Amino acid sequence: RGVLQPITVGPAGPDGRYPLRFGARRLRAARVAGLTEVPALVRRTDGDEADAIAEQVIENDQRAGLSTADMPDAVARLLKLGRTQAEVGRMLGRPKDQIAMLAAVAKRPPAMRALGDRVG
Repeated sequence: RGVLQPITVGPAGPDGRYPLRFGARRLRAARVAGLTEVPALVRRTDGDEADAIAEQVIENDQRAGLSTADMPDAVARLLKLGRTQAEVGRMLGRPKDQIAMLAAVAKRPPAMRALGDRVG
């Protein structure tokens, strides 16, 4: 039946390519199915990199839930971009205390990181 929900891409860059914003799994599945074209929505980004990350986190979390490793890493990326824990909480629709916990988890030692990546 093809791709039932379009992927979302950003405007074409100088190279004529459209950067994928949402729908990586749909795009991979379409390629495996041998499709050469998929429906896509072109959406301009009005925000900055932090806004784009927050949108991707929300999209992926609503679809399948992020792993125990993915959410802390996303929070760490947003904090590294200069957002406060309160701002990250508002962006992701989560309480500040949960963001503080996720920020602490992001600093876990490599052995715990590897375990979290496997458990997902």
